[in-house]
Amino acid sequence: MASSRLTPAGLLVALLGWVLLLFGGQLSLVAAGALGRPLPLELDPGRMDVAQSLIFSGFCLAILGALRAGLLTLRRFFDAVLQRAAAARADAVTPAAAPDDAKVVVERGWIGDRPYVRFADGSVEVETALGVRSFASLGDAQEFIGS
Repeated sequence: MASSRLTPAGLLVALLGWVLLLFGGQLSLVAAGALGRPLPLELDPGRMDVAQSLIFSGFCLAILGALRAGLLTLRRFFDAVLQRAAAARADAVTPAAAPDDAKVVVERGWIGDRPYVRFADGSVEVETALGVRSFASLGDAQEFIGS
């Protein structure tokens, strides 16, 4: 999986926002005890906006990091699929060509309202509503079409 530094950094920024939002007052007391003087960390409306912005920005960074990692993984997957398909195509053995006289058109005509083509080997291709369909003989094609 592709590693991205955005996701952990974003989660860290969001965590910092949550700490500031939830424990801003207590941090002021801890800092006051450690430094000997109080720090202005009370949660006034401006500080709440900063905490909320940190949370939102952190989650956005985490999501962007996850998307980046996922898209890089998806790209690697499709590159591997393309390489495998190219290797399979290169390894494929060319099938023996059918005799030329098997696909020689002998007759063209209509069965009902459907055009057909009959070949030298007796097979028939009829254009149906679902596309061209092959039959072993003209009788099979007529039976299928219903005329």
